[in-house]
Formats: sequence, C-alpha cells, structure tokens
Amino acid sequence: MLENTLNSSIMAGQQEEAADLDTAGRMLEKHIAYDSCFPALTDKLQIMPKDMQCNCMMGLFPEIGRAWLTIDSAIYVWMYKDGSDLAYFDGLQDTILAVALIKPKPGVFKPYIEHLLVLTTPSELLLLGVTFSQALEDDSTSCLTLLPEPLFSVANDGVVLATEPRSPLVVTQLHQPPRELVVLSAAGAHLLTCLRPVDQLRHLLQDGRGADSVLVKEFFSALGSTQACSVALLLATDPSPAATQVAQAATQCLFRYGSAAPAALAASSQLHQSYSFHPTQMSTPAGVQQQQGSASDSRAVATQQSTEDSSALHTSLYLHLARILRPVWAAPLLPTDPSTQLSESSLSSEECVYLARHVELLARFIGNPPDGTPSQPPPPTSGSHTNGGLVARCSSGDEARSIAAVLQLLRHLLQLLRLWALLTNNQLPAIISQLPTAEQEQLRGLTLRDLALSGSSVCRALVMALLDSFNSDRDRSLPRYHGDEASVSTISRQLRSSCPSLYRAEDAQLSAASQLILSARTAASPADRDAAFAQAVTLCKGVGGCVNVAGVAAQLAGGGCYTGLVDLALSVAAQRDEEGRALLFYKAGRPSHDTKGHAAFTTRMECYRVIMEHLAQLMGSSSGSGGQELSSPASMMEMVCRSGDELAQVSLIQWLLDSGRTDQVLALQCPALEGFLKAPPTPRLDLLWRLYERNKEYYNAARTLALLADQPGSTCLRERVEQLSRALMCLSACEMNTATAFTDFLLHLEEKKEVARVQLMVLEGVRAAGADETTMQRLDSSLLDITTLYEQFAEPYGLWRCKLAIVACAGHSEPQLVQSLWSHIIDEELQQSQGAPVSERLDRLAASLKALAHLYSSSPSYFPLEHIIRLCEVQSVRLKAASEGCVGWLVSALLSCGVTISRLLTTYHT
Repeated sequence: MLENTLNSSIMAGQQEEAADLDTAGRMLEKHIAYDSCFPALTDKLQIMPKDMQCNCMMGLFPEIGRAWLTIDSAIYVWMYKDGSDLAYFDGLQDTILAVALIKPKPGVFKPYIEHLLVLTTPSELLLLGVTFSQALEDDSTSCLTLLPEPLFSVANDGVVLATEPRSPLVVTQLHQPPRELVVLSAAGAHLLTCLRPVDQLRHLLQDGRGADSVLVKEFFSALGSTQACSVALLLATDPSPAATQVAQAATQCLFRYGSAAPAALAASSQLHQSYSFHPTQMSTPAGVQQQQGSASDSRAVATQQSTEDSSALHTSLYLHLARILRPVWAAPLLPTDPSTQLSESSLSSEECVYLARHVELLARFIGNPPDGTPSQPPPPTSGSHTNGGLVARCSSGDEARSIAAVLQLLRHLLQLLRLWALLTNNQLPAIISQLPTAEQEQLRGLTLRDLALSGSSVCRALVMALLDSFNSDRDRSLPRYHGDEASVSTISRQLRSSCPSLYRAEDAQLSAASQLILSARTAASPADRDAAFAQAVTLCKGVGGCVNVAGVAAQLAGGGCYTGLVDLALSVAAQRDEEGRALLFYKAGRPSHDTKGHAAFTTRMECYRVIMEHLAQLMGSSSGSGGQELSSPASMMEMVCRSGDELAQVSLIQWLLDSGRTDQVLALQCPALEGFLKAPPTPRLDLLWRLYERNKEYYNAARTLALLADQPGSTCLRERVEQLSRALMCLSACEMNTATAFTDFLLHLEEKKEVARVQLMVLEGVRAAGADETTMQRLDSSLLDITTLYEQFAEPYGLWRCKLAIVACAGHSEPQLVQSLWSHIIDEELQQSQGAPVSERLDRLAASLKALAHLYSSSPSYFPLEHIIRLCEVQSVRLKAASEGCVGWLVSALLSCGVTISRLLTTYHT
C-alpha cells in the first residue's frame, strides 16, 4: 500500500483568507448559539439526557431567576440569565413527574428557608428547602442551595400533567415540512395544516402584493425585521423557475425592510431571548464547585454586542446559514470513542449533497441577487469590496467586509461538503485506514466546524489518501476499491471540479510524483529507476511551497534515493526563504523581535531536520542501503557541504555534535565549519584548534590553544598546562618566522606556561596543607597571575618552595629574600622528619637539595651555595651527624647536583 505521505500546507498569501474564514466562523457560531437558545445546557447536562430512561422536563422559576430541568429522578436548577449557580437534588428513587416552587408560610420553617421546591413522583409528594447565601432582594446573584433531606413527604395518587417544549417554526422551517394536526371531536376528525412563516410570506407575495403592501409590512412588523428577512431569504434563494416572481419580490422585501439595523439582535425576535448556559459555579447539597463555561458559549456572548448594530439583511444571512448547518456544524463526523474503529461517517453522501445545495444557493444569492434589487444601490465605502453582489450594495464598510467573509466561508463549505460526499462514495473507512495512526486519531471527534476553520491539513491528507486508494492496485496485498477503469487522473478531475481550492494543480503534480516514485521502486533496470526518481524529485521541487518534505523523503528513502532526498530538502528550504531571512536571523543572534526571520528560520529547520533524521537512521543501522555509494551517509553529508547552503551546513554540524560524532565534524570539508566553531556566545575552541591543526594552520592553532587555556570553565589546571605545551609545539611546527608579533607571542606562551607550572606547585602545596575545596577549585579552574599566587596562596599557607619558584619565575633576585626562603625550606624539611634517625633525616634533606638544585643550580641568584652550605653544616653540628657516622653527606649531595669540587673547595675556604 502506498502510505499517505504527500500533503499540502497553507503557505504565505493565504493568511488573510484564513482570518476571514475565522471571522465568519465566529459569527456563524454566534448565530447558531442564538438560534439554539431554548435554552441551552452545559456540557454536563447535555450528556445526562442520553442516560434518561423515563422522563425529562424543564421550566422556569422567574420569581427567583432560575431555570430547572428534571432527568428521571434528579432535578437541576440554575440561573438562566448567565447559566451560573447550578444546584441539583438526586435523592429520589422514582421519576419526577411534576415540579413547583412555593413560598412557605411565615413561622413554619426556619427563617433561612425562603422557598419550598415541590416535587411529585408516582408514589409521593415531597418538599425540599431552598436557601440563598444572601437575601434575594439584596443580591440577585446570591447562590442557591437545595437542602439534602426533604422537609416533608406524603403519598399521592399519581395524577400529574406533563408538557413538551418545541423549537419555534421560524427556526425549523428550513428542514421540516408544514406540521399537520388531527383534531378529534364529536363531529369527527379534522385535518389541519399549520402554515410555516415561509408559507405565509409566499402566499402574500403570490397574491400579487408587492413589498409595499400593507400585509407584507404587517408580516415584517409582527415577526421582526431580522426573523422576517431570514424567512424572505428562503424564498429569494429558491431556484425553481416557477418561483422566480416570488424570489424577486422576496429580494425586494430584503432590501426594503432589511437595510436598517434593528434595535438589537436579541430584541428582534418575539420567540425567545438571547441565552447561553455556561455555569461558572455549581452549588450542591455537598458544597460549591467551580466549573468553567464552554469556549463557544463565551465567544457567542462576546460577539453579540458587535452585531447589534448590523442591518437585518446582514444578520439574516448568518441566521440562514446557521439554520442550514445547525444540525451538523458541531456534530462529530466520525466516531469519537477510541475503542471503536473509524467506520462510517455520521454524515451520508446524500446529506452532504443536500446541505451543499442549500449552501450553494445562499452563496449564489450573495454573489448575484435576483432581479428586483434597488436600481441605484449606495456605493461601498471600501474599495476592497467592490466585487459585485450584496457586497457592492452595502453602505457600511464593516458590513461589506462581513458579507464578503461569509461568502468566502460559504464557498469553502461548499467544497468541503462536496469533498466529504466524494470520500463517503469511495469507501471512507478504507481511505482513512491508509493514513498514519496519528492522523487517524486526529479524525476522531472531527466536526464540520473543525474542517471549515482549521482543517486544511486534514482535508489535504484525506485528498492524498483518496488518491492513494486509487493507486492501491500497485500493491497486490491490498484490495482495489474502484475497479479496473478507475485511475488517478479520473479522481483528480473529480477533485478539481468539486473542490479546486482543496485539490490544486500542485496537488495533482505531487500525485504524479507519487506515481513516479512507485514506478521507480519497481523498475527493472537501474537506469529506469534513477530516471524515475530524478523526474519525481524535479516535479516535487517545482511545487516546493506545497510539498510535504518529510513524506516525500520517506518515499525516496524507501527506494534508496538518498541523494534525491537531500536535493529536495535543500531546494524546498531555499524556495520557502527566497529572501534569505533565516541566515540573517541566525547571524544576528536570533533576535526575538524579528518574527519574519524566526518564521523563515523555523521553516528551513523543518526541511533540514528531514535530512538529519534519515542520516540518523542510516548511521544507526548495522547495514547500508544496498551498497550504493551515493546512498551512504558520507555522500549525503558531502552534498550538504557542497550545496552552498550555510544554514544547512550549520544544521549538519550541530546534529553531528549533538550526537557525539566530533571526529566526523572535523572530517567535513565544509566552508561553514570554521565560522560555526568560532561563533559566539560559546565558541568551540576545543574543536577549532584541531581543525586548524588538520589544515596545517599551526599559528592559528597555537593562538586558539592559548585562548582555550585562558577560557573560564571546568577545565582542570593540568589540562590547561598541556594546552599551553601543545600551543608551543604548534608554534615550533610553523615555518621560520622572524616577525615581531610571532616572537612576542612565543615569549608570551613560554612565560604563561612557566607561571602555570608554578601554579601546579601551589595547588599541590595548598592541597597538602589541607586547604578547603573552594581554594583548591579556584586554583584548579583558571590561570592566575604570579602576584596572586604569591600573596593569596603561597604566603598565607607558608609554601616556601612555591615562594622560591614564584620569585625565580618573576626574576626577583633579592639576596636576602632568597636566603630567607632557603632557610625556611631547610628548617621545614628537618622539622617534617623530626623523630626519625639522624641518618634518615639527613638523607631526606640531601634528596630535597638535589631536587631544588636541579631547578635552580644554573641560576646562582636562586641557588645561594655559600648560604646553603652554611645552613646545612650548622644543622649537621646540631644533629651531631659525625657521631652518627654521617660524615661528608653534604659534599656528596652537592657533587651529585653538578656542583664542581673546585667550587666546593672555594666555598668552604672563604
């Protein structure tokens, strides 16, 4: 089976269209909500009647501003003005058959019981106490509570009277024929037909009375201009030839009585008031619970004020569309239960055709009203809405824009309904089964509203799945749904005819590319395979603004065409960012205020991500892709590096680094690599010096290593010393350079390395002295200057050897200071060996002298031989070394350090 992987997306230039659809959709929902106020219920109460077994009733308690609803043995009470403060009582066993509210006689019950709720069941009559959080006269929004236990109950005889509410005829007349009543009397049965408002207006206009007749005026006055205009629209949109005269007369009525704005939309109808139920508070016998209202209810309330000043004609257009779609607008098109399969559509093909016909008639009327409209319509105030029809006849710019928006919505709905009819006629369950599982789950609970306002991607996915079902005969494991004569070209023509904006020429081109990919995967020869793949990639690149890169890439990868995959992704990325905003956005540090740059950058990254995902699959698998050289990861990365797309190269480098493939990063012959590694805010100096070394740019490598050694961070001191040593090695590999800058840098590195070596000694010294972790961390995490090492570490911790090293490193050769340091070094050495035999103590002192002589004997200023001999001889006498057999230990030690015998004789005799 060909997996549905081709899809189109709404690109630039369609944002304004989407905004108009959204505006019209909100207005439509507002009028659907207005037309459904009989009254409306919360989601909770809307679900409950489904579980009803016996009886459901509803009514009003105007004296307390509440509405009530019974479902079997439970009763619910809420504030009908705003739908808040829901209270309920469900403590009965039998079905509630009648409800009443009465005032108790003063003094009989507690003062806080202000009313009694009377409930009648088949077995008893009982009273419930009704209380309020505050006196109802003081606060009309006071919370109501029903007491949890009845105050009184008594058995009854089961006699009750029940009524059933009906929706007004003005709402239902579009989809329902005239109602017939049978009246039984002593004289027999009488059959009566109740004329709908549309029937009444048709009779008035058929009798030859024009829009100016008194009866027609009285009809519009009695019904209200908005509701009467909605009735006239039914006649004005009647396409039958026999109704032409009536349609023209009805159109005259619309312009005569509908051009002025009614006082208010809610007041224009005498049938019901504007109403919505969205409780923000639910009170029960157990306490109070907060609950938020539905988004659609809130939106209806929020938009009501904005339409109160609209003309009756304008409002009637939305009302008429609301009454066409009200039964299906918010109803799921497919099953919502996750445990059930996505089987048949709840909207049949015949129903789609029926709704599409009414939508088309309304769209035709708005675009080209029948004859009989005013001969000299007022000019529109906005030049952008002079496209004829009702839009051109509006005197208000806002109204013209609103009518243009609803016309756009109508045309969009017409294509959606025709598409859904086409899908249901071609085995919708089989088409849906070809979608990926994630996309199938997105279809659960999908409504016509979702498709109309935010379902462009879903529609195109279904279109491509429909096309795939016609290609299914290429996969012999799948059934063929449409017979041998069916083909992609046939269904393409139907789609272009029924829904051209949902199935565009670009989609047809992508469909052809899909067929080519299929043929390439089954081609007999490599030449035919490569040619088919190349042609498919060319077709997809030609519609780069619409192609689903990830989907096509998956198909190409399935056939081993990885070069085509890279070519397509890079081409689409460039097409979707022709101005190069993404690269500028990246180089500017991704500023938050650059929304266009961010959008372009995101779009490019989506294309590059496809390449990286397939690279990850190839590099993570144990086998290659058929041994084809061009399908290897190395070839794909080479294509990116040769493409000239700097952002693609950056994405590749970043992906390799994120996946721990640093060696492959350094192996890239990529123009963007050096700039990427140097880019702020965190340049990758650890890789940059290796890149320079690989390219034999040794001077740049040395400078980078020097910066790396100085860089703050978690790098330990020993590693920093190694980096400085490596920098000196790189300099030594440079060709002979006598430039002053080169020489100065060499000396600077040597000095820095020497100071770092001294810092290592200080670190070991403070660690041996038992310094705290903070002190050692400071020494180990950065390079410090020689003064800081002396004053803040060597001096406070008494590190005499480190002081000597610091003095020598700084070139400070003051004799008194140096002699003092040596005195402390010798004393410290003997003190540390205190308690040991004299011979052992002198051996340890001799070893220490040898180590220090190795460092300083070539510099007499820091190895004062005469002072050292004097100190050691004094200590020998003090320790009675001669009596312990330790004669000549100092001379032997100094001779082993490289001090000549002549120098020793001279020193001893001076």
